[in-house]
Amino acid sequence: HTSAIIAPNAAPITQPPGRVPSCSTAIIAPRCVKDPAAAGRAEDPSPTAPENEEAPRAIPRWPYVPPPGAVRYCALCAYDGGSFRGWMGGAMSVQAALEERLSRLLRHTIQVVAAGRTDAGVHAAAQAFHFDVAPSADELLIRRALVHGLRPPSLQVYRVVRVASNFHARLSCVGKRYVYRLLVGAGAIWELPFCWQVEGCAALDVLRMSTAASALKGVHDFRGFSRQDGSGKSCGDPRGPVRHLWRLQVLCDECSGAVGDSPPSQRVLVVAEGDRFLMHMMRMLVGTLVQVGAGRLRVDEVASILEATRRTEQVVTAPARGLTLDRVFYSPRHEELLASS
Repeated sequence: HTSAIIAPNAAPITQPPGRVPSCSTAIIAPRCVKDPAAAGRAEDPSPTAPENEEAPRAIPRWPYVPPPGAVRYCALCAYDGGSFRGWMGGAMSVQAALEERLSRLLRHTIQVVAAGRTDAGVHAAAQAFHFDVAPSADELLIRRALVHGLRPPSLQVYRVVRVASNFHARLSCVGKRYVYRLLVGAGAIWELPFCWQVEGCAALDVLRMSTAASALKGVHDFRGFSRQDGSGKSCGDPRGPVRHLWRLQVLCDECSGAVGDSPPSQRVLVVAEGDRFLMHMMRMLVGTLVQVGAGRLRVDEVASILEATRRTEQVVTAPARGLTLDRVFYSPRHEELLASS
């Protein structure tokens, strides 16, 4: 059943894990990968290869040179982050699974560029990525190979569209939406890999969390809520620490109920939208709000943390498994193009 969310005038968010993706915002259900070493490897040979032909050797990714007269495609995908070591991170990454499938199919090196690089364990409901192919590549074959021929099943591509050569999945992106799922109490077995089961409190004070979240919205220097190196500089982003967080909302699930003979459980969602996010920023925001909701941190202390230029011990990093990249925002003309495919 679909849970009712207490959120007046809130933008729609994804359904819980386990629903079949019917649009660009749906989380896939967790599935078992029997052979982790084969997670990024396509099991079937290229549809264009003769049956007696040996499978092509691994195609080197670097140095990458786009094919002459390259044609660019953009695609949307969803994945269970528990099956991968992040978007980018070697053979067990989402990027490696997509690049190997496309490179073997098209017989030339394919480089896949994402809207954002999710950490190991973080899920995605609508991750966008682009790639370039030779102009002679069969568009129908590309669609079939991505939508129906990917391995493992915990990675699904459900939209592929040809775009202009100046479209860039990351640089054309104007914002992202993240959803974090919290659970206090017992949960159904299908939801546990997709949420943080908070311990040490009987319930979270959602009103206190919402008040603290209001102080974090707007344009701020978020260095206090990001991973930093030894000098106090935010890691991984040369554009600086200032970000525009136009939405940070704490929502309580109205239909939270008991599982079996267990006491009633509490399910809370934290929804954030902003132009860009620093490394681990969303997880640190959620972890700090949980500290407030559990009574371990005062509401007025959150503003002091925001003003600091270094992360303090008060900032807690929430586990990766509860976080989902829910949507990537583009300009209206790009949104219309992706929706029409």
